[in-house]
Amino acid sequence: MRIAAILLGLVGWPLAITTSAAQAPKDTYSVQWENDRIANTDRHYTNGFRLSWVSGARDSDPMWVKDVLEALYPFASLRQGRVGAAFGQSIFMPENTATSGLMTDDRPYAGWLYGAISVHAETNRAPASATDTLDTVELNLGVVGPWALGRQVQNGVHDLINVGRSNG
Repeated sequence: MRIAAILLGLVGWPLAITTSAAQAPKDTYSVQWENDRIANTDRHYTNGFRLSWVSGARDSDPMWVKDVLEALYPFASLRQGRVGAAFGQSIFMPENTATSGLMTDDRPYAGWLYGAISVHAETNRAPASATDTLDTVELNLGVVGPWALGRQVQNGVHDLINVGRSNG
């Protein structure tokens, strides 16, 4: 639980640099959920979720954001920058969920719990072009193994939808 709290803290700090509500351009929030139950299987990449935020375009970004964007896009016509943060988890499992041992011919049980910070550059690709592009560079930091809480989440979801538990 301590690792999850640390990851949430790392992801949450960019929220402190948003502008006031009266000045703030529209931020983007997204929730992404993927589960193999939709395809009625339970194998390989089995579940994932991601909560993310990207700030609206604004001119008042901290200097480090502008410096990073100018270093990444030295030849681009940079219009505005954005920052973002995310928190997510991905869970993987073998096709045979009844076994608890390592299978050398199948995907092993695994979980990845992560936080992310990102910078986004809104650019014009060509001076005469009306097409804008939003490029993203993202840094993901996380944990794998028992600290990723894959077993707890997988079996918790299985309990909720009344499906047998995994043994890995």
